[in-house]
Amino acid sequence: MGKSYPETTLEEPVLLFNKNNNNVTMGAEPDIPKFPVFPNIVSVENDASQAKTACSVGHVIKRRVESLCLASVLLSGAVRRWGALLGARLAALGARAEALHAHAERAHDAARALDLAAQAVKMMQAQKARWEDKGIEVGGRRLTNLRFADDIVLFAPSASTLEHMLQDLSTASLQVGLSMNRSKTKIMSNSATRKVTVDGQDIQYVNEYIYLGQLVSFENRQDKEIDRRIENAWKSYWSMKQLMKGNLPLSLKRKLVDMCILPVLTYGAQTWSLTEHQKTRLKVCQRAMERSLLGVKLTDRVRNTILRSQTRIVDVGVETAKLKWNWAGHVCRMHPDRWAKIATEWVPGDGRRRRGRPRRRWRDDLDKFDNNWAESAQDRRSGGSDGGVESWSAAAGLVAGEAGALRAAAAALLARHAAGGALRAEWDAAARAAPCPHATRLHIKARTLVERLRDSWQHLVRDRATRTLTYNDEQFHVLERITLGEAGRRARALLARAAPAARARADAAADWYKVAQTVSLQTQILDKDVAQAELRLLALAARLQAAEQRAKGLLAASKSESAPSREAAAAAAGPRGRAPAPGVGAAGAGVRALLAAQDDVAAAVASHSALLHRLTALTDQLHS
Repeated sequence: MGKSYPETTLEEPVLLFNKNNNNVTMGAEPDIPKFPVFPNIVSVENDASQAKTACSVGHVIKRRVESLCLASVLLSGAVRRWGALLGARLAALGARAEALHAHAERAHDAARALDLAAQAVKMMQAQKARWEDKGIEVGGRRLTNLRFADDIVLFAPSASTLEHMLQDLSTASLQVGLSMNRSKTKIMSNSATRKVTVDGQDIQYVNEYIYLGQLVSFENRQDKEIDRRIENAWKSYWSMKQLMKGNLPLSLKRKLVDMCILPVLTYGAQTWSLTEHQKTRLKVCQRAMERSLLGVKLTDRVRNTILRSQTRIVDVGVETAKLKWNWAGHVCRMHPDRWAKIATEWVPGDGRRRRGRPRRRWRDDLDKFDNNWAESAQDRRSGGSDGGVESWSAAAGLVAGEAGALRAAAAALLARHAAGGALRAEWDAAARAAPCPHATRLHIKARTLVERLRDSWQHLVRDRATRTLTYNDEQFHVLERITLGEAGRRARALLARAAPAARARADAAADWYKVAQTVSLQTQILDKDVAQAELRLLALAARLQAAEQRAKGLLAASKSESAPSREAAAAAAGPRGRAPAPGVGAAGAGVRALLAAQDDVAAAVASHSALLHRLTALTDQLHS
């Protein structure tokens, strides 16, 4: 046995019978010698020999009945010990999950404090940046085409220019042995359409087109793309109907959703600028899939939080935001000549905007958290830890939520199977249909019958030694023969009762073992999930500690900068608050305004310094 199992002995087994192909089976019943039959004619010599054979056969039957009874007793002991072992494992797992949840909550508190400190740092940086020039200008650059594999997009200010570009592309393609696919070549225009001909064939105008897996359109592009994503996600889901609706464990179904369906639903999310309505539609689609996985109907009125605690799939809103943030960081670190960076940072200088609310822009989600997100993302190592792209409280909240779900799952499993619990009840129900041979004392009855056979054999042996039998002796001899035959018949009847009962208990043990294996597998999966969550929590704690040191350094530097400023302002105001000398009034007013602004910053620094002390204490608890 493995080191996680208790020591196995004959008296205290963990598993009995044969284990083949994950099934518990009982060996085939051995052949029992036939019981001798006495002839009608009394023969002293022959009867003694037959009695000896009867004793031997009876002894074999007795040993078999005793073995079956012992196997039944040991089987009950194995079930009891297996349940106790599983209960001990679940208790340890529950303690780990509880500790994980407690540490995750402390990390969440520390992350919230760190976010507040990061906001203080951002406020001070904004004060410094108030006098700095911002903006970027792209001049003298003209985008003519974009190429990906064999897909080419041409841009032109007019239809005539586009016609010349298409003709040049067709001519250049023919020179290298390629040809333009006219059926896939389409034109999209945001102005009046004009006939475009290439090699004598007209090119069709369309209002929308699928390019690199995404729908491109000038009108309602985002809504149409969300419709396509939801439709394709459901197609992917129902293509795996046998797996999603089968008896596959929920943990494997969750992996299928996260690995096969969620990427379909969020494909191209890096370029989305979602409205609240569009975000809700994606979440509604995901919740419908969760209900389908669990077999829950809308009429059951099960809360979404309960569904998520059971499925524990990655939230589509979190995934879309993560993809967009990651892509934004890549764009910010790109070379300035990359078109993705140029197009992202481009601010059109001409044209007029329609009346009404502006359309939602791609960078609105990013500016909502930090207007300087592009600068913060320049350093990949910072990862937004200074208050930029990443929210520490959100990251810690995800870990804390996962820890809470694991704690709830471990508590539910422990409550059901503590000290054998449901498994013991399952075995008791199966055992009632298959009574134990030992409980009916069949082994004692077999022992008594063998003793009776031995006594009859001894009487017949003495008769053989006498040689001459009186009438009474002959009558007693016949009675002993009858006793031998009756004892043999009863011994065979005992075996006929013990063998089916033992086999029925073996079948019950096979069914019970499958249930026990399922519970054991659930425990192993939960243990693995807890271990992975512990690793993620340790990684988050390390990142929080590093971010704490950076935040403390920035706050300390800001505090040290504010002290000389106040001293300089006091000197400029003159001794004992007297008015400054003529000719420097404007300068004095500027210094006083600057001093007032820095006093506000100093007050914010002081308030957030207290939070940093709390953060330090929380992180010390986290690492303890």
